[in-house]
Order: sequence, then structure tokens, then C-alpha cells
Amino acid sequence: MINKGDLIAQRYLIRDTLGEGGMSNVYLAEDTFLHRLVALKSLRFGLQDNQHIKLRFKRESVAMSKLSSPYIVNIFDVSAADDFPYIVMEYIPGPTLKQYLHRNYPLPYAQVVQFMLEILQGVAVAHEHGIIHRDLKPQNVLLTPDGHVKVTDFGIAISLGEQSITQTDSTLGSIQYMAPERVRGVRATVQSDIYALGIILYEMLANHLPFEGTTSVSIALQHFNESIPTLGKLTPELPQALENVVLKATAKDPAERYASVLEMITDLKTVLDPNRAQESRFVPLSALTKAEQALEATKILPSLAVADGPTGKTTGPQAEVKAIHRPWWRKKRWWTLIFGLLLACVLGGGSYYWFYAREVAVPDLSNLSVHQAQEMLTSVGLKSGSLSHQVSGSVEKGKVVRSLPATGVRLKHHAPVRLVLSQGPQMRTVPDVVGLAYTTAKSKLQQQHLRVKRQNRYSSKVPMGLVIKQGTKAHRQVVNRKQIVVTVSLGPKLHLVKVKSILGYNLKAAQSYASGAGLNLVVNKVESKEDPDTVISQIPDPGTQLAPGDDLTINLSVGINSEADNATTAKTITKEISIPYDKNQGNTPVQIYLQDNNHNIRDLYQSLNIKDTTKVKLPFTLNRNAQGSFRVIQNNKVLLSDTVTNN
Repeated sequence: MINKGDLIAQRYLIRDTLGEGGMSNVYLAEDTFLHRLVALKSLRFGLQDNQHIKLRFKRESVAMSKLSSPYIVNIFDVSAADDFPYIVMEYIPGPTLKQYLHRNYPLPYAQVVQFMLEILQGVAVAHEHGIIHRDLKPQNVLLTPDGHVKVTDFGIAISLGEQSITQTDSTLGSIQYMAPERVRGVRATVQSDIYALGIILYEMLANHLPFEGTTSVSIALQHFNESIPTLGKLTPELPQALENVVLKATAKDPAERYASVLEMITDLKTVLDPNRAQESRFVPLSALTKAEQALEATKILPSLAVADGPTGKTTGPQAEVKAIHRPWWRKKRWWTLIFGLLLACVLGGGSYYWFYAREVAVPDLSNLSVHQAQEMLTSVGLKSGSLSHQVSGSVEKGKVVRSLPATGVRLKHHAPVRLVLSQGPQMRTVPDVVGLAYTTAKSKLQQQHLRVKRQNRYSSKVPMGLVIKQGTKAHRQVVNRKQIVVTVSLGPKLHLVKVKSILGYNLKAAQSYASGAGLNLVVNKVESKEDPDTVISQIPDPGTQLAPGDDLTINLSVGINSEADNATTAKTITKEISIPYDKNQGNTPVQIYLQDNNHNIRDLYQSLNIKDTTKVKLPFTLNRNAQGSFRVIQNNKVLLSDTVTNN
């Protein structure tokens, strides 16, 4: 029994239960090695001793581990241990195709084609590896957050050359998507998977199954005996080429279906092309053959009477027929009456067509209110059908976004037209990003599908890189993709210093200039023909602009044959400081900045959380006669500052 908080294989931490099935359970788990969410599938506790079920579960793990496709749920890990078999899969947080269809029907035809092509590509990879899924249905297709689909649940998949576990294994699967030959107990094939794919496509277009009933037997008989219902009656605007894919995939005779999933992909790719707009309805040859047989069965046998000689009189047994009373359908007056009735029907039918069955084009109803749209439909001889809703950022809430069928489609007189109304734009909640680093704030806003515009501002109160304010208040509802302006701190505004030439200065004069300009003087003593204690070069060059605290490096002459090596050798000096604790500051961190050969006073050296007055040792690496410094800051206020010199 698996519970929340269990650690499986010392790696997978169970976080929640995603679903429970007849054979297995699926859990949300965290991979503690790779720090990612995964789906862990294991046998139900009561079935772990059932050898047939364990073999089937092993079959699924073997089948899925062979497959690699962006349209099949990936397998990360498999355990074939007899005591506790499990499969670790990619976690897809989105809904199933069944759930998505229920919430978003009707789907645009382009989206239906996209989803179906991705499902087909996933199944094609399985077929290329000799694996028949056997349980294809919208419940076994998952939607990813970026709008793609992945096929999952190969729990009853079987290889083409593999023996079934039991005699009844050939009929495993969901009856609503089961091919007619499988209803008879024939082994699953590529064509039976294609039949199920055709039913899925039908369901995406109609939002219901073609065959439904109260029992599995009644549904199975419909698959075997009845034709797929015409989609054009439900959605008159449906392209015939798209319906033809459904009809061919679901042909009763497997030989008349697509030879492969790849052939179905090729056909589906072009169903929305204009050059296929006038395509005729696909009719399986098996359906034509049955119709011809029915017609032959209704033909009347020719008369067996034989004329005897030129008189036309009959002889033999046929002569007795004349003596028999002629049935009513052999009498002329009845045929006259029937002809008259037929003529009346033709005339009545013509009148009906003229007054009721004429075709009318659907008018443009976009941006109209429901009342206005209904009046316009009535004025052209059509009527308003059911209402549905969709998100729209361009059409006012409550007004018509589009009609089904679309504008321009021709319909019979008094045919219903469905209206799709605007729900208004999709709304998003603005998160609070003040005080966050800009990269974190940007990511948080983009997760809510909001656009981000950055503007910068100097601030002596907010550290550099953090958000000072946001243009739209937190927790406010805004439309999808709205631009949110965030103001980011550049830190305190620094007054730059233009470096002047100090060539020829002695050390004391150079130190005095650097101190007055707020620069950190770095002294290198070198042998030179110039007079000792004279600045002979400087970095950076005169005219360069530096910020307070930046380094100004000079080369100072020590003359010839001096102890320059000893003078330029760096030395580490340790200074101990005592940082006072202010309880009013709470847990606000204390920040320490250093200036020496290895550190710049503008860069953070150390950040501490203190709960009492704290002593800290600061190491300074300085050349001979060079000066270092430090600052201790809390909540943008300087607590301590001082200098250190290597004398």
C-alpha cells in the first residue's frame, strides 16, 4: 500500500494520488535525485500476487521503454522487481483530451487536425516497433501545458508477434472504440488501432460517440452492424474531406481502412486545403456490395408463361394461370391510381422544396447582440440554434464572436445556426513582485501570461537589481497578455570622478589626491631612473571617469638598486571588528564591503544575519604602504567604516 510521504526505491517521494484504475494506480512523485515531478505507476496492492496481471504490467513497461516520441509520454525508470514493480513516467499536468473536449467544444477544425496528427505520429512510432496499443481513446491522450498531446497507457498493448496472456485477452479494450472484427474475437491489428483513431476523430468533431447504449453488448452490435452516423447532419459546415477520414478509418472491412497510420497522416494533412472543398463522400466498397445485394433480393422473377404459336395463346400448365383470379396489382386501374398518387407526391415535393428546402447563405453575425443575430437569421429564413461561449479579447462580452456554420455557408430553409458568444478577454491576477530581483519578478509575471516592461531608476533605499515598484497593483485582475511596467533599482546614484594626471607627484601627494576624490590608491613600487618617490605612470589614463571607491593604480619609482621587490610584496593584515546588534532591525542582514588588492568596495564581501553583537575578522591583502578600507551596512545605513594601511 502506497501512501503520501512514502519514499520509493530511496528516490521517489510520493506527493499525491493522480488516479486509480482497475489494474494499477498512478501517483504524483518527486524525483529527489533530479528534483523534478514524475508520475509513478504501480500495480494495485491486491493484484501484486496475480501472475497474469504482473506479466501484463511488465508488458507495458517493456512496450513503453522501447518508444521515443514527443507525442508519447516518456519513460524515465522501470522496476521489474517481483515484489514491487513500478514505472516512472513523465508527469503531464494537463487534462485528458476527453476533459479538454468537454470544456472547450467546439474545437476549431485546424486544432482538431493538429491534435489528431500528433496522436497519429505517436501511434505510428508504436506501430513501427511492432506494438499495437489496443486501448486508444481520448482518456488515454494527455494535453501538455504548451498545447500538444501525448499518447499514454500502454497497459494492454501487445506486440504483433506476441501471444496473448489468456484466451479472452484479444477482446481487452474499451468497447466504445473497438473495431467490429475485435468484437468477433479477432486478434488486434494495426487496422483495429486505426478504427479506434477514427472514433476519436469522430468524437472530437461531434463531442459524442457514434455508438452508445446501456450495455456493452448493444454497443458491440452497433459497431458490427450499423454505419457511422453522418457528421454533416450535426455540423453542416464540416469539410467533406475531414469527414471522409473518419469514414475510411472506421470502415467495417479492415481491408478498406488505411493501410497504415502513416497513410492516414498523409490524407489528414490536406483535409482543409481549398482544392479538396468539393470532395465527394467516401463510401466503402463493402457498403456498395450490400446495397446491390439488397436490390437484387427485391427484384421480381420474370414470368414463366410461354407463348404457343403466332396466336399468342398459352398452353400447358401456364394456361391454368389465366383462370386464376388476377391480384389487384395486376389490374390497370390500380396502376392509374398509383401513378396519380406519385404525381401528387412529386408536385407536393416540388412545392416543399420551393417554399421550405431552398438553400440560404449564413449572414455575417459577428459583433451583434444575441437579439440582433436572431432577428437577422429570421429575416433570411434561418433560425437560431444553441448558444456557446468562448474567450475573446476583440469582441465585447455577450456579443457574437462567430457562427456555426460559418458566414457564407449555404443551409436549408429554417436550418438552425449556432451562435458562439464572447466571454470577454481572459483575465489574469497580477502577482506581487516588489522587492524581488528583476529576473525572478519577470519570470513570475510571465507565468501569468503577462508581458513585462522594465524601466530603471536610481535609489538610495533599494539595493541594485531589485524591483522598486510595479505599474499595476498586485492582486488586480487584468486581461491576458497585458503589459506590466516594473521599476528596477540601479542603486544609489554615483557622481563620477574625472581622473587627472598625477605623474610626477610624490606618494603623499598622490594619496592626498586619491583620498579627496574618493578613489582607492593602489601603489606599485618599481625600479626606475626617475627620482625616488615619484609617480612615473598611472592606470587608468588621465581623463577616465571613475566611481567613488574605484581603484587608481600608480607605479612609484624607488630609484636604482633599491629593495623594490620587498616593497611591492603584498601582505595580509587581519582586522577584527565588532558589529553592534540593533533589535529594531529584526532579521535584516548585515552587509560587509572590503577594499584591498583582491576586493572592490562596491562588491559585497559577506552578508550576515546576527542576533547579538558580533565580532568578525576581516583579512586585507595590501602592498607596502597601500591602504585598504571596509564598510558595514544594514538597511542602507552605514554602521561601521574605517581604513587599514600596510606600513
